[in-house]
Amino acid sequence: MSIRMKTICYFLAGTLLLCSSNLMGQQTMDADKIISMIDKGQEVKLEDVTITGHLGFVKVEDREVEDESLFGTDTYECHINVPLTFINCTFEGKVIAYYHDDNEDELYNAMFHEDVTFKNCTFQEDALFKYSEFDKMSNFSENAFEEGSLYKYAEFSEKAQFAGCRFEEEANFKYAEYDRKADYKECRFMDEANFKYAEFDQEADFSRAKFSGPGNFKYAEFDEHGTFEESEFFGDATFKYAKFPEGVSFKNATFEEDANFKYTEFQEPLDMTGVNFEEDVNFEYTQYNGRDFTQYLLKKKFK
Repeated sequence: MSIRMKTICYFLAGTLLLCSSNLMGQQTMDADKIISMIDKGQEVKLEDVTITGHLGFVKVEDREVEDESLFGTDTYECHINVPLTFINCTFEGKVIAYYHDDNEDELYNAMFHEDVTFKNCTFQEDALFKYSEFDKMSNFSENAFEEGSLYKYAEFSEKAQFAGCRFEEEANFKYAEYDRKADYKECRFMDEANFKYAEFDQEADFSRAKFSGPGNFKYAEFDEHGTFEESEFFGDATFKYAKFPEGVSFKNATFEEDANFKYTEFQEPLDMTGVNFEEDVNFEYTQYNGRDFTQYLLKKKFK
């Protein structure tokens, strides 16, 4: 005896969406239907939905050549002009906001011009947001990234929220730019957390974050106060050449492996109360208020 799958229609926030329910009642939607909604100028609001197939934001019709080259790579900007909200959703395929066509030597980047929310979602494959620009609010909090998460060169014009996320593979935020607060508190980085060359124009919060793999903040610039209070580094931690012109707190932080602060520039206020270094720590050429860091060590009697 065959069991027929039931197709249902339902309204969500005034938008008609077509989904199917499986035998357990879980709602599913094909990724291409979301792209179709964006092309029609319809706001996307989904909750408790499994997205099947690859969600290719670079497929949208609204695109333009940002840089055209006779002998190099042609770069296309793909514009997302509607708000996106995904709550407690599962993405079975890749989420593609960046794509390089090797055959045609073409590069496609998604630009998000309205609010973007991916909250408490599961990304079962890669989340690719390299070079993406987020003009308004971006909320990626409490997500589980089971594969790679690529935000290299991404630009966040408003607050970037990643609090409570779990990154099971490399989290790549190299060269990312944050114009407002960057919130990574209580994140779990199971593999490398790469923030090399990242620029934090306002507060950066990594309090109570756990770094199971290497934590790389080499050359990162924290223009306003940063906090790593009660954070735990179980792999090597690198802050070499990092700059903290408005101070930083490592209060009660734990470094299980080597910690490298060579050439790091600290300014007041600097709080290293209760910091625990289990292995080697390198403060060679480190500066505090423009002077050798040993002055701070002597003042605080810090070992």
